[in-house]
Amino acid sequence: MIPPRAPHPLLLRNDFWRIRFAQWLKTIPDDASPERLHELRGALGRLMVWLRLADHTGFRTRLRDLRREVGAVRDLDVVHEQLGSATPVGLVAEIERQRTLLVRRLQSPAVERLVRDLEEVPPLNFESARAAACGLFRKVRSAGKKLRNSPSPESAHRLRRKLRDYRFALEWMGEKTKPLRPLLQTLGDFNDQQILARHSLDSTTDGEALEPPAEDLEQCVHGWRRLRKRLDPPGC
Repeated sequence: MIPPRAPHPLLLRNDFWRIRFAQWLKTIPDDASPERLHELRGALGRLMVWLRLADHTGFRTRLRDLRREVGAVRDLDVVHEQLGSATPVGLVAEIERQRTLLVRRLQSPAVERLVRDLEEVPPLNFESARAAACGLFRKVRSAGKKLRNSPSPESAHRLRRKLRDYRFALEWMGEKTKPLRPLLQTLGDFNDQQILARHSLDSTTDGEALEPPAEDLEQCVHGWRRLRKRLDPPGC
């Protein structure tokens, strides 16, 4: 899927999402809405994949911790969105508490240093980036095989993460990602149900967590089987 010639050099830089990341950080104190946190998490994910393609492990570790914190609050927002007015009062209070802590974290000197340090990261080397993208492709195939042979929420979650990273890598390489989107949507919806199940209690089962319907997991498996037929190695 990756063309033999390198794309425009600007595609190999981290400027776009780095700048968006910095801009969103400035607006977070005034707008820490679920939508803004969702956008921020997406920017962090894309930057992490860019750093993986560039083999900058140290930066990835710093971003991973921050993305995990943003993601935790975003997951709580998903639960609130799903439950609506039925969201327990205690959970609403916890969401706001976590959001306040996150805003403070995003305004910390450590995050400011991270943004400044990202400005110094050099552009990608195209051949090295392509080799790293091939590695991500193999991880997708491995995760898909695991889901097909042993369907479970865990194997679906693993495939979602690997496929998401591969999509971001293709975006950085200037490649189209449209074939990946249907399965990513299916896996994302299934993941949202998993998040809801972990935070919701079924009054008919003495407080046991709700489980998503089995047919939803089957849709993930079928989606992978369809994509697998169209998934080409990225010029490896």
